[in-house]
Amino acid sequence: MPKPQRVLGKLAATTALAAFFMAASHQVVSACEAPDHTFSLGLVQAPDPGHPSYAAAVHFKEQVEANSKCAIQIDLFPGGQLGGDREMFEAIVIGTQHIGFISPAPMSAFTDSLDGLSLPWLFDGDLKLMHEALQAAPGETIRKAVDEDTGTKTLSFIYSPFRDFVTTRPITGNDVLRGLKLRTMQSALNVATFAAIGTNPTPIPFPEVYGALQTGVVDGFETDVVGMYSGKFHEVAKHVTTSGHFNNVPLISMNQAAWDGLEPELQAVVQKAADDAGTRSYEQSVAQVEEYTQKLKDAGVVFHTVDIEALRMETLPVYTQFQEKSEVTRTFVEQVNAMKTAAQN
Repeated sequence: MPKPQRVLGKLAATTALAAFFMAASHQVVSACEAPDHTFSLGLVQAPDPGHPSYAAAVHFKEQVEANSKCAIQIDLFPGGQLGGDREMFEAIVIGTQHIGFISPAPMSAFTDSLDGLSLPWLFDGDLKLMHEALQAAPGETIRKAVDEDTGTKTLSFIYSPFRDFVTTRPITGNDVLRGLKLRTMQSALNVATFAAIGTNPTPIPFPEVYGALQTGVVDGFETDVVGMYSGKFHEVAKHVTTSGHFNNVPLISMNQAAWDGLEPELQAVVQKAADDAGTRSYEQSVAQVEEYTQKLKDAGVVFHTVDIEALRMETLPVYTQFQEKSEVTRTFVEQVNAMKTAAQN
């Protein structure tokens, strides 16, 4: 696993991102007068209050500023203003960005301890099970390993609905997936998963996906129904194939030095706000699936189904590969499976 000093050495050339951050920071209107700490918080989701991640970010900002009595100000940069997930996490490691909602797949360049979160159909599309698992021992296994590997501070998890395939042409059966140019997140596990079911996985940063669909660089990508609608992807892709293969669960990741620079009472404020933001995103996700599915249908999107069990069987070698690669992933899968078994008894 990469260790913090190795990551920092790898990121010595990120001055361009730092310069971009400094240029972008003036766009945010100050919420507090003369705060003791001002932190940047970036996320790739568009500034749509309907999206669980963006709503959670706003809630986090409001709670931190209110409960710290404006000793801490949070400057919010949604919509990929600070780059994609990988670029933002690089900036968090070196300190040019303070906090981010970072998807686990792009973080795999820095730690292999997050692979379990993206294993296909581990949670069977059950958001309640995932939420319970990440609030308990499986989540603690992930958080501890990520912090040890990267030298960052993981505050909480952010939830959204499970993900489906979004395409520019109909996927009417498993065979139609064969050769599909599918945008994936930048991780070896994602590439292995979607190659296993026959697609042609194409890693592209999230801010470039809309244009890639519009120009035919890719035939589709995978996201949840809320993200599809809030990102206006229904303008360039009119088909959804219900899959629920996994859930993109961003981590609320914070620069360790920024965290260490807070007094204990302010650390408690930040941690509680992060926990509450995670809960807010979970509750909003549960409530929104039917609503946003109907919004997409009203916008002309057609929904399709495929044989999920057949796809699941095709990805079993991916489980073997990534559990052998990482003891953390193996432990995480065992812990989740134990919770599933207990729930069935």
